[in-house]
Amino acid sequence: MDQAPQVPPTPLRSPESRPRRGFRWAWGVALCAGAPMASAAQDAQAGDPFTAGLRWSHTAPGSEPWIPRDVVFVGGGELVLAAPAVATPMLQLYASAELATGSTEPLFEDRGFAGALGRIDLAAGDDADELFALAQFGAPTASTRRTVVTRHDAEAAAVGAPFAPVWSHAFADLVNGPGLVAGSRDGAYLVGAIFDSAVREVCVERIDPALGGTLAGVRLAATSLRALVVSNDGTRVAIAAGASTHVLDADLNVLFTQSAATATEALALSADGAWFALGRAGAVDVLEDVGGVYVLRASFQAPGADLPTAVALADDGATVAVAWWNSATGFGVRCEVRDRASGTLLNSYAQSQSPSGLQNYPIGLCMTPDGERIALGLWGVGDTAPEVVLLERGRVAPLLTADLAGSPYALALSRDGSRVVCGAKSAHANVFATTGEVALFDTGERDLQLTGAPRIGSTLEVEFLAAEEGAVAFAFGLTRATPFSGRFGPLWVDFSAPHFVVTVPTAGLRAHSTQAIAADPALVGLPFAIQALELGPSGARLGDTAVFPVVL
Repeated sequence: MDQAPQVPPTPLRSPESRPRRGFRWAWGVALCAGAPMASAAQDAQAGDPFTAGLRWSHTAPGSEPWIPRDVVFVGGGELVLAAPAVATPMLQLYASAELATGSTEPLFEDRGFAGALGRIDLAAGDDADELFALAQFGAPTASTRRTVVTRHDAEAAAVGAPFAPVWSHAFADLVNGPGLVAGSRDGAYLVGAIFDSAVREVCVERIDPALGGTLAGVRLAATSLRALVVSNDGTRVAIAAGASTHVLDADLNVLFTQSAATATEALALSADGAWFALGRAGAVDVLEDVGGVYVLRASFQAPGADLPTAVALADDGATVAVAWWNSATGFGVRCEVRDRASGTLLNSYAQSQSPSGLQNYPIGLCMTPDGERIALGLWGVGDTAPEVVLLERGRVAPLLTADLAGSPYALALSRDGSRVVCGAKSAHANVFATTGEVALFDTGERDLQLTGAPRIGSTLEVEFLAAEEGAVAFAFGLTRATPFSGRFGPLWVDFSAPHFVVTVPTAGLRAHSTQAIAADPALVGLPFAIQALELGPSGARLGDTAVFPVVL
């Protein structure tokens, strides 16, 4: 087998900014109310934001058991949407910036999913008002399910509205199979699909994200529904429908169909849908859209009984990651990262033993838009090997690993690759259990970190890790649409709009600032940015990281 080369780690990239949302803000209000409060790093701070590992978790109580079956990051990764299912189905929204040594609590919950069957599937856009879920309910039993897609608005909930569906979209057909939902990165394109084994069809509907109406629809012959993927720009939709795989355009016209001997759920699209990766028995193919026709450009083979369970593509389609599962042993798993054009192996991670006899299986594979970081989720085998692994392109050793008490069922990776969230069962997937947890892991490498959930009427807490003792100037303001090339580096804070700067002395290379947030609904949903300028004996240095807090 090729050996992945050892290369130095790449420097941390600034997170993508949340897009400016029109001019919905009215700066008759300031970000903060009262006198600014600033201090050196606080001894009472729970946990350490600059240490890799568990950032927070929330565990299902025994009195209200649930197991999270899907999790997604919202926007740039400051929020997490989770869908506990089974005994107590619901939606939960968490703040990624929570820093807790014990259990954290969700910002909002919707418990109006009583009676939901199986998994609640999730999708989300850039903003906290673009939270989508697909749930199925017995009508009257599981053999004839009613499928409903909903939209939730956490911004409205932050100012007093209930965290409940803004609209509900019900499929006309009662079916006896699963449903899936997927959307574009900006939340402007949404698709739902359901499978009806009675007529052996998948019904696909394009749904209006704003109002919930049907914009287009198509029916496809199928023997199952295994995967639904939407390109980040909303121009392509890929569906694994039994042994057939389809690529549709934005209006759900079929552009490409391929049949194989076995069904697959390993599908991925590049950001613009120009590149399409799909798994088949012992291989993953990568095709390019050439004038509406997909042409095979690369094929990656696997030895023996290895099957691809998941595949991921970078935005430009240049990096391909594949999770392989050994169907003969039931516990051998591998993750390979390759350069698509040359086929060069960039990373390889494997687990091959099962002393407990439990089955290992790759349940999730995520990649950052630039293809630099890859997160892998595994059932594990009940030993000390990790179930969550974060890789960096071309680097041999994982950046982060986590050994869970049980098996993850869902996995998500933030766009900057510094946070991984998983929904996990409290026991191994092969062992009976009724509870689980949502857990967020952080690489700890960002030199600027939020250390709490910013809420209106509460506080905004931020901490910086300096290279040398001195002082740190924190700049708070609105986010620029594109960074400005300033004297010290790229500036995301819009200094042409109302902003303020607070200078704090360091203590033990740490600087901490706490700002009071006005109890003003006008602050909810605004695109804020924070950056830090280090002032030390060696001169001024702009911090490596900008943060984009979501105030709710």
